[in-house]
Amino acid sequence: MKISELSRRTGVTVATIRFYIREGLLPAGEATAPNQAQYGESHVKRLDLIRAVRGVGGLGIEQIRGVLRAIDETPPSNPAFLAAAADALSENARRGEDDELEADPQFQRALAEVGAFLDRLGWIVRPEAAARRDLARAITTIRRVWMPDGGPGDLVGYARIAQELAAEDIEEGWHSDASPEEAVRYAVLGIVLGAPLFLALRLLAYEDRTLRLVMSAGGSPPKAAR
Repeated sequence: MKISELSRRTGVTVATIRFYIREGLLPAGEATAPNQAQYGESHVKRLDLIRAVRGVGGLGIEQIRGVLRAIDETPPSNPAFLAAAADALSENARRGEDDELEADPQFQRALAEVGAFLDRLGWIVRPEAAARRDLARAITTIRRVWMPDGGPGDLVGYARIAQELAAEDIEEGWHSDASPEEAVRYAVLGIVLGAPLFLALRLLAYEDRTLRLVMSAGGSPPKAAR
């Protein structure tokens, strides 16, 4: 298909497609003439993935590059395939390496506690997993502004919920010899697209919980908005 048809099928403008090609996010088409190229279904799938992580997930170009690098450079047979995609999607990747919070001695304390917490849970997690630092950052921030004595031990309930979500996102029959695009789809759906979904459900659950407590104490139910 020509670039104009690729644009129509994916809803991505021709100018944006060319930008992704220049940035190395999308492979160039097969040249058929000096100013013409043909594109295939692999380009459609790649653009769909880019739109997902850029649009719903809000990732920048460098983070998208990291996700796509996980697809292109890590063999699907490697058990760390999804882990590479997860690292690219982490908050640490969005933020970059330099960060004032990580210079805080409390961060190093929290990072060590995160390691011990994961060991107690029995989770199999790489020592270099970016999400370890994300969790340590969150704990450090919570201690600074909210709960000075808070720590990983308070997160057992959250950890159980997270494990249940992982089981929902990655089916029991999933195996590592799936296609790269199919394998990384689990990471994208579970982490990027699932995050706003879960946040919305959590906010709705908070509202339900607080209103039920108000009503059980004799308060009135909220009036319907007009």
